[in-house]
Amino acid sequence: MRLGTDYVDWYVNGALVYEDGRGVAPDWSACLNVNLSISSGDIHPAPPTDDPIAFSADHVRVFRRVRHLRPSPVTCG
Repeated sequence: MRLGTDYVDWYVNGALVYEDGRGVAPDWSACLNVNLSISSGDIHPAPPTDDPIAFSADHVRVFRRVRHLRPSPVTCG
């Protein structure tokens, strides 16, 4: 994901998959939440089985451009 004052771009495996064209304020911060959302069939087909569903992520990388020598810590959760 790349955040800027006039863009929020999402990447998966290096490929751009979403652009919002709106951006965020320069002092905006957030906590990253990685999850698997399953639809009941209203938005896209429901899973074809009642078996448990799981997912895993090999890694998640977050890069922040350094603007200050000592950035403010962000505490999540």
